[in-house]
Parts: sequence; C-alpha cells; structure tokens
Amino acid sequence: MRPRRPSPEPSPYVTRAGYDALQAELKNLWKHTRPALVQKVAEAAAMGDRSENAEYIYGKKQLRETDRRIAHLSRRLDQLKVVERAPPDRSRVFFGAHVELARTRGACAVAAGPAADSEAHRESPTIDAVQTSCEDAGAVRRYQLVGPDEADAAAGRLSIDSPVARSLLRKQTGALVSIGGETWRLVAVRYGENCPSRGGYAGIL
Repeated sequence: MRPRRPSPEPSPYVTRAGYDALQAELKNLWKHTRPALVQKVAEAAAMGDRSENAEYIYGKKQLRETDRRIAHLSRRLDQLKVVERAPPDRSRVFFGAHVELARTRGACAVAAGPAADSEAHRESPTIDAVQTSCEDAGAVRRYQLVGPDEADAAAGRLSIDSPVARSLLRKQTGALVSIGGETWRLVAVRYGENCPSRGGYAGIL
C-alpha cells in the first residue's frame, strides 16, 4: 500500500471582507454560541442519567464541534495574509479578480483541443486559436478569486486553490479555459473599485 501524500497547505491569502467575516464568526462563537451551549449542557446534565440523556449527548457534541471551529479559526487567522490592493497589471487574472466567463459551443472545444494542450496556449490562448465559426452558447459565469477560507461557489466566490481558478491565473480577456470538459472564454477581468493598484501588492499568484 502506497503511503498517502500529505494534503497541500491551503493558500494563506484572504480578502479584507473574508478576513473580517472570519473574525466576526470567531467573536460570535466565543461570546454567544459557546456560552449558550455550555448553559444548555449544564441544564441537560442536571436532568439525571447522562448516558441516556439525548439533550446532554447532543449538546456535548455541538460543544466539541464549536470548540474545534474556535481552535481552527484562532490558528488560521494568525496565518492569513490580507490582500487589499489590486496588482499593477489589472488586465490579467490574479488573486481578488472578478472574472466573467462565456461558454463556447461544443465545436469550439474540439477545434481548440490540440492547441489548448500546448504550454504557449495555456499561457495566453485567445479566440483566434479556434475556428471563427465558434460563437457563445449563451451561458455566463461570474466569479471572484478568493482565499480557500472564504470560498463559496454558490455565491460566486472561487477558491484560489481550485483547478478552475488555477487555470485562470495570469490569463487576459479572450483566453480559453476548460471547465468540466467544456470550453469557456474569459470575457472580462476587473478588480474592486476601492482597490488601489500601487504599493503593498505582493505579486502573489
């Protein structure tokens, strides 16, 4: 049996909004959730036999889960690096970018196949690399590339560690990326209106 490879460490980057949300969650767990659970467990314990007390058993389970979350957030917040500035080159996709993708027709994926496998095409594929008959199929996806701790695909926040995000990094408008076996075109890249582009950006990712 082959030894399992250790899981890679998640990226330490986070947006200011994501960091503030994690801090708020930790504060709420400490000041409200945990004290309420402690009280709930104490009241359940006073009811008698703990071994058959469902309220006590469930309360203890909730308390353990809350304590684990508190410990994780406390460690993780110390490790995170808040990225508040846009990169100098706003035409490319980096951490924090808001991207818009449009799905191309199936023929585009076939036509782009050989070219998409080359290193040069992955670096800067454009719509010129596929047949001119390719047109948008209508579907559009919008994401912001964020840290793994704040990712929520349903809300359009894509972890920078995800395969899709990795395929988008450093791309410019017009680039082609493969998502779920389909070819999508990067049609827009932008950064937050309040993100200055000079000073403090670490050139990450």
